[in-house]
Amino acid sequence: MPSRRIVIRTVTDMLAYPDIRSERISQALMGEWVEAQSERNGFVEARTEYGYSGWIWADSLVGEYTPPQLSNHCPGYPRYAQIRSAYATLWKMERHDQTVAVMAMGSIVMVELEKGGTAIVTLPDGRTGRMERKDLAPIPESHRPNVRRVIETGMRLLGVPYLWGGISTFGIDCSGFTQRVYRQHGILMPRDAYLQAEWEGSVRVSAGELQAGDLLFFGQDQPDSRGRTITHVGMAIGDGLFIHSSGNWGVHVSSLSEEYYQRRWRCSRRVLAGKTVERPTRHLPV
Repeated sequence: MPSRRIVIRTVTDMLAYPDIRSERISQALMGEWVEAQSERNGFVEARTEYGYSGWIWADSLVGEYTPPQLSNHCPGYPRYAQIRSAYATLWKMERHDQTVAVMAMGSIVMVELEKGGTAIVTLPDGRTGRMERKDLAPIPESHRPNVRRVIETGMRLLGVPYLWGGISTFGIDCSGFTQRVYRQHGILMPRDAYLQAEWEGSVRVSAGELQAGDLLFFGQDQPDSRGRTITHVGMAIGDGLFIHSSGNWGVHVSSLSEEYYQRRWRCSRRVLAGKTVERPTRHLPV
């Protein structure tokens, strides 16, 4: 029977098959949940909350349970939050120079207390430490993101290296980038570029209607080896520019006026507010 599990590693690979030599098809971040389908060779066949399936190392996951109400917590705590900065460091409580973990944007943690500019945080594996409060943000309950803030989030990722199958600020691919940026603001879209281009949570727009925040899809006239005509995606930021993750450049800004992109630009889509996969109630891991 499928069971809910929580990711406890900073970032863990999702592979096509339960074999360390298999292709990385995606990743999962600390604090995210997956639905475990089966186990083989030390791997768990896992399905993400946005419907993507792959094989994850079993020791990267733990079960979950409903946490008790602790009498020593202040009203409103503990609560879940996400990392809003590109990177955030959790420090040991008693030492100002020892790191507990470095986390990527989008990781989910439990906040025990906030005071001044500091937050006391517990990780899914039970480790506790302190971090800067400014690195945290509420998990969005609204699915109506402010486009300006979406663009600001994307720009914070400038310089993040490209990684095939990557979804984190330690390495990210094109569709991982667009998914991550919108996910930070409550919109959960499909994982791959060709799936995002077909997603019912967006509508097609013409080149003349293009606005900042719209998704731009690129590809070849002929299908690739996997039968896909859409092979790349970026996000418009205005003035004919777009931000994306590609090749040796990683996350960077390009112009739609460049001949290379003009030839490969296939369509553009606008994300509809309120269209997302609903997230279930989160529980503390064991």
